Amino acid sequence: MKKFFLFIVVAAIVLFHPSVSRAQTDVSRPAITVMNIVRGNGLGHERDDLLTSLQAQWQVTKDENINATWLFQYGALENKGITAFAKQEMKGQEFGLLFEIDNNFAKKAGVQFRGQGAWYFSDGLLLVSYDVGERRRLIDTAFAKFKDVFGYYPKTVGAWWIGGDSLTYMQKRYGITSALRAADQFNLDFYSIWGTPWDIPYLASKNNEGMPAASYSDSSKVVMLQWAIRDPLRGYADPIYSLEDYSMKGYASDYIDHLASIYLQNPFGNMVMGVENGGTLEQFEDSYKTKLTVAKEMAIKYNATIELSKDYAARFLLQHEVFPSNTYFLSTDYNSSDQAFWYLSDHYRVAIHKIQDDIALVDLRNYSNKTAEDFEILPNTQSRLRITEPDFVDSMRFPNRTIHIASTGQALSVKERGHDVELYAGNDLIAKFTRDTLTIFQANNLYRTFIFQQVRVITLIQVISLLCILYFGIIFIYKKNIRASIKDCVLLLLPLCLAFPFLKTGPTFLFDKKETFILLPLAAIRIFPILTTIYVVKILPIVVLFLTHYLCIIKFPGKIKKQVFMMLYILTLFLYLHLPYFPLDKTTYGAVLLCLGAMGVISIGILVFMMIRTRSIKKFVVYFGGVFMVLLLITVTVVVSRSKFALTVYEIDALQFIKNQKKDVVLVDQADYSIRPIYKEVKPILYMNLKLEQEMTGKKWNQVMRPENHILQLSHYDNKIIVIPRYLGSDLSDYEISLLQLKKVFDNAQIAIYEKN
Repeated sequence: MKKFFLFIVVAAIVLFHPSVSRAQTDVSRPAITVMNIVRGNGLGHERDDLLTSLQAQWQVTKDENINATWLFQYGALENKGITAFAKQEMKGQEFGLLFEIDNNFAKKAGVQFRGQGAWYFSDGLLLVSYDVGERRRLIDTAFAKFKDVFGYYPKTVGAWWIGGDSLTYMQKRYGITSALRAADQFNLDFYSIWGTPWDIPYLASKNNEGMPAASYSDSSKVVMLQWAIRDPLRGYADPIYSLEDYSMKGYASDYIDHLASIYLQNPFGNMVMGVENGGTLEQFEDSYKTKLTVAKEMAIKYNATIELSKDYAARFLLQHEVFPSNTYFLSTDYNSSDQAFWYLSDHYRVAIHKIQDDIALVDLRNYSNKTAEDFEILPNTQSRLRITEPDFVDSMRFPNRTIHIASTGQALSVKERGHDVELYAGNDLIAKFTRDTLTIFQANNLYRTFIFQQVRVITLIQVISLLCILYFGIIFIYKKNIRASIKDCVLLLLPLCLAFPFLKTGPTFLFDKKETFILLPLAAIRIFPILTTIYVVKILPIVVLFLTHYLCIIKFPGKIKKQVFMMLYILTLFLYLHLPYFPLDKTTYGAVLLCLGAMGVISIGILVFMMIRTRSIKKFVVYFGGVFMVLLLITVTVVVSRSKFALTVYEIDALQFIKNQKKDVVLVDQADYSIRPIYKEVKPILYMNLKLEQEMTGKKWNQVMRPENHILQLSHYDNKIIVIPRYLGSDLSDYEISLLQLKKVFDNAQIAIYEKN
């Protein structure tokens, strides 16, 4: 009995001891993550003493007794003074990777540096500036260097933007668990990252860093943390209202408390604090020390923890959820009674602002279809990065689409109804939110409902697969011979295997250059919508091949007809014959000619051997002709079929809009014609190809150049639309828009279209 009583006492002590209680609640506590950027000398720090700067920053960090996450750019990893100091002195810290590319980093990875301007231009700085294969070489090079320096692979990576495909690759190959990205900002410092989950941590989808995953199992398994969180009200229209730049608005450090009261109020809430390297001890003891001091105060005030990025990510991942438990927040402005309400789910995000007495829905994004990023395949070659997610309402790009809800002096408040959330103005219900439905209640008993559900799209692969199943069934019915049927099926599957890389349907359709000879004449038909036409173009060669096989081999067999089919079969193989990309220039001419020469010598040797063995001139001529054709096809493929050509969804959307108009087109090219975007492995099919654009839209296109450092001048454009291909480097200033009296009629971030107001 005594032993039993002793067991009960010990169990009670263990269960109710404060340390055990704290351990249980710590699982979902909000966190402040201190993350610092450590660049090398090639990114604006060419004359800085970066070792002395790191020592000063570490001194402040150590004095404040803070553990921080430090992200090292490749150039910093090559600085032996920096890495030696980090390993010897910075105990208890987390080290990770910063993916910013400079000339040195690109050279070490065997990649051509794409940047053509300032180091912070996005055409060369970010992973999305490069082809997918180049991205992986850069990633592998960075991780190999990090392991060589520190002896292990990092758990945290970061950049202003990385890209969903790269994050998924790093997670699968190197086991990363967290990533830093810039918070939503519209046109700040050459970057627009717009329409992503507003300033809360989340698990991204596998192919889109800016879109929350549908579920934990479908996610990248990487926790996204956001640098420079924005004010939920003022920061929407002006990104300077942020944790990093608040002093520019004349605010004191208590503004950090204001933001913390919003973003640290819920379980798993997170705020990233930190600075970039290159400063002096005096500078770090000013702004950086202030942040660390306030961070410790906020940790106590909001029962938050200050922890490393990898530790926070480990806790977050344990819940196996895409978002923290609460994905909405209502806040009041820092120095007024105005309010902002945000609701986020894996299906959509919405923002409702109350400015004085006006309540309006200012932003509504659709996350339900899990679309891939614009630059998943086609690299971003413009100096300005523009990331955007699908929208219903975007009051920054289209202010006239803002939805007015009510006018009242009553404050906003929130009520939870099970898993649903309701927003009130005083006692009046103005909005109701579920995971996939938004309802807005307006005056006079009017209401609007938005339903966000995934749209099932039939892919090219599914269509081709269905055609194969049907046709292979026909083969079996006619031949009634399994071996003969399998032989024909294997024969027909070979072109499909070659075509497979060009049949994938994503945000981008890929073409071999030889396919464009089919696309051009078919584009002129214009019977179907442009997207349907692309499907027809992709499927037609396979349909023609199957039909010819049926007529020449199955239904009406014969020697001549068999030869006709074989000729078409060879042409189809040639259509999809494609080599992996390699540069064809003075660095590779010798190797290419050597390979072709070797193939020629081997072929001649085989021909001589067959001539001696068969002693038949007729057979020799046939064999010679066949070998010649093979070598010719390979040579042509080397010249024209190394790069893939891309037609993106944002191009298709813009072209369809133009096709629906009754106006001709003025295409505005970039200011400096001498600096063209660098495309290598994947190129836009519309790049400098007005003929194809005209054929697909049925409109007349005229190209004009905006002179460098001069104002665009147009004449006779009253009944025309002005197309701005931003993804190719073109743009218009606000002054030019005002001067030409233009109004925007289409904008998907990469392409903008205007007409005269």
